Amino acid sequence: WGQSEARRGRTPTTQCRCSAGMSSTPEATKRRPGPDASPMALARQSGLGLTVPKPPTVNPFINQTPPLSGIRACTLGITGLTLLPVRLSLSVVNIGLIAVFSNLASMFLTPEDLERDPLSTVRRAVRSPIWYLMRFQLFLLGYHWIDIKGRAAPRKEAPVLIANHTSFVDPLYMATFHAAAPVSRAENATMPVIGGIIKAFQTLFVNRAGSPEERLAIKEKIGRRAADDRMPHLLIFPEATCTNGRAVISFKLGAFAPLRPVQPVTITYPLHGGFDHSWVHGGPGLLTIFLSLMTQFSNSMQVRYLPVIKPDPPAKGVAEGSTAHVVAFARKAQLAMAEAMGVPATQHSFLDVILGGEAVKRQYPPGAVVPELEAFRDVLKLDIKAASKMLEAFVKADTDKDGCLDEHEWVEFFVKRNEASLSPADSAIHREQLRSLFATLDTSESGKLDFREFLSGLAILTGRSKADPSAIFRALFRAITVGKGATVGRQQFESLARRAFPESDPADAGAAFDAARGDASEVDEEAFVAYLSKRAELVDAYRTALLDVTVDPKRAAAPPGGEGRCSAAPSARVAPEPGT
Repeated sequence: WGQSEARRGRTPTTQCRCSAGMSSTPEATKRRPGPDASPMALARQSGLGLTVPKPPTVNPFINQTPPLSGIRACTLGITGLTLLPVRLSLSVVNIGLIAVFSNLASMFLTPEDLERDPLSTVRRAVRSPIWYLMRFQLFLLGYHWIDIKGRAAPRKEAPVLIANHTSFVDPLYMATFHAAAPVSRAENATMPVIGGIIKAFQTLFVNRAGSPEERLAIKEKIGRRAADDRMPHLLIFPEATCTNGRAVISFKLGAFAPLRPVQPVTITYPLHGGFDHSWVHGGPGLLTIFLSLMTQFSNSMQVRYLPVIKPDPPAKGVAEGSTAHVVAFARKAQLAMAEAMGVPATQHSFLDVILGGEAVKRQYPPGAVVPELEAFRDVLKLDIKAASKMLEAFVKADTDKDGCLDEHEWVEFFVKRNEASLSPADSAIHREQLRSLFATLDTSESGKLDFREFLSGLAILTGRSKADPSAIFRALFRAITVGKGATVGRQQFESLARRAFPESDPADAGAAFDAARGDASEVDEEAFVAYLSKRAELVDAYRTALLDVTVDPKRAAAPPGGEGRCSAAPSARVAPEPGT
């Protein structure tokens, strides 16, 4: 998507068009309450927890190669016919030699042998030609001269090297100049040719989708390797994925869990000739990047070795070696690298890459759905599975595919799922309640919902908030008041109850209202919260009656009273007895 936007002469952005400066629609402006009475203002005052983290200023997962100009096309045509065949032929021979020496160096050694003990003197001698061959490969890729500043610290000063990750060139440089043992994803071990080469570096392979026990075992292996001075430097790319270098994204904690000194290394590639060889999702593939580098006469690389970073003493009340202590260490290293590169330190992560990939599968612009999931971790219990389901709902609701939802799209998406089962009166009330909820979730007050607002709002409404559970009850209350006052009348409350329990006796809806209001004539917020707090089994049914977040078409189309009408447990689907 980033490439297609660039070809149209646009700058890819992480924001949808509505939040990038578009004014809200006249209808939305007309409907929005004044500042003192806005649902969002009331939500903030009551501690609802709907404040959305500030949108990221950059998208680190978009390839920045500009449109191909006429002169650039002619240059590539000439180098493609002259330089590329020579470089490609030499690369085939060179990589073959690297593979031969690598396999000889690790011959007859099991993965356990490579992980436990350093290579013998003889095996290191057999492997030694690799460094010269790898430097020659960098030369063939156009890196004739590498701008290096700073010094690499001895292993005893910093057993762990950490670096930002842009493409396959990063580990090639680090292997050439340091013979460091990288931590790599397990899939790389089975790659043809490459798998045999990286094994000779005594690589630690990790399964990113492994169980918690497997991840704990990997951290222990990293700790043992970092503490073993017989072994080479341990090389870790803590971002755990490739970026375009426009930001330093959040770090995985494996490199920092041993609390050993680390030396950050920044590797950047100025856009020489306009080609961006970042290996990001939706950008050029590995082969395309490899061939594109070879068609350029020269490429640029800048390497900076930063001072060694040691963990600070834990803050007051924080145990040494605890997760909070390790996170502070990782954050310290991230900020140092971001400052050295002159880019922001963001909370993007590999989860955003997965979410962007899900968007690409649905032919939806990934730049509109990269929400910095790590930024929500402190306030929401949100995993990638739940975020993917909400993405599916968002994509279906966004009928014009502009990267955000207006009020009409929001209302129609949720109403059409069960409008056929509602009476005209209940349908009208449902629409008004959805409009009120839309205004509550529109934290930017733009008249549109971007994916971050949609994600955080639905996460809270589906019980994924780390805040007080009453936040869900208060959110429901804000919606069913329709922004017109501080109480809920009989008509609005009974409509919600009827939609929640369509198979129950209509009189039960009135009994529920009477139970909620107590001695008052209407239900105020505190009474509503108290009512649901004592009857938690009703919450799912009430919430689903307002906002059915089911994305399975079969469940969405189920008849009233059936399995798809409500996601509540069976006990919550039984009509409440009068007075309860």
